[in-house]
Amino acid sequence: MESASIPAPGAAPGNKYVSPPKPEVVKKPKLRGTLEEAGDLAIFAVDALKSLPGSLRYFSEAIRLNAIITRRTTILLFLMCCFLGVSVSNFGFYFLRSIGAADFVGILPGLVTPRQTGPQMFAYVFAGSVCCGITADLASARIQDEVAALEAQGVEPMEILVGTRIIATLMFVPIATAICMLGNIAGSYFNVVLIVKGNSSGQFLGTLFSIFPLSGIIWCGLTVFLVTLQCAIVAAFYGMRRYEGGPAAVGTAVSRSLAVNIVLLHFVISLTALAIYGGSLGVPIGD
Repeated sequence: MESASIPAPGAAPGNKYVSPPKPEVVKKPKLRGTLEEAGDLAIFAVDALKSLPGSLRYFSEAIRLNAIITRRTTILLFLMCCFLGVSVSNFGFYFLRSIGAADFVGILPGLVTPRQTGPQMFAYVFAGSVCCGITADLASARIQDEVAALEAQGVEPMEILVGTRIIATLMFVPIATAICMLGNIAGSYFNVVLIVKGNSSGQFLGTLFSIFPLSGIIWCGLTVFLVTLQCAIVAAFYGMRRYEGGPAAVGTAVSRSLAVNIVLLHFVISLTALAIYGGSLGVPIGD
């Protein structure tokens, strides 16, 4: 004779199979979790910078990664800067024409390109293209236990995985600086001279470079360097964290790194511009 099943307390009569109660998940306060994550990011940034000297032994790997970054990003960065140059010059031309000063439209791209629009467009392209790739590569290596395999072989993962990628991105800075400025100037020239025909070629270029000092190129390169370092470290941090959940975790890591980078890059660019141009805009007007 079969024994009758005893229903669990609170279960509906006749329900023979009752799932066990789910354990309560204790969630950390959101602010506490954010602060802990920020602290982990700061510690990781220090460790990543400490690993750079040891990464020089893998310099060939850094050159390989730099070639991939340069090939994948150069054309996209140039086109995006061209579109931004068209937008800036279009606004400047029609605004200045309303007050009878359309002949001086070259001042606007010459003023904002090395100070704001060049580094900012580079930061958007770099964070959305290169840094998402870095996070995806490292997160995939972490999930597939490739990082643990390197540690078992006595290889420091921070040196061969993180340090080489930071070095590769920093090697891209001079090229990126030149492309940012050339793209903005080319887009502005194309719009003002060839599309709206508001200035002659010599008039536009003469006005632009009259307010485009050499120091502006140096400070633009410094801004690009700082935002590159920040974005690369954040991307590597979220790629090297421990994840569970397979391929879906890679997407989580990429989206998280992109969101944090988009926020931080504005702080880096704004604070750098404030430090450089807060006391003086460095505009050669009245000389």
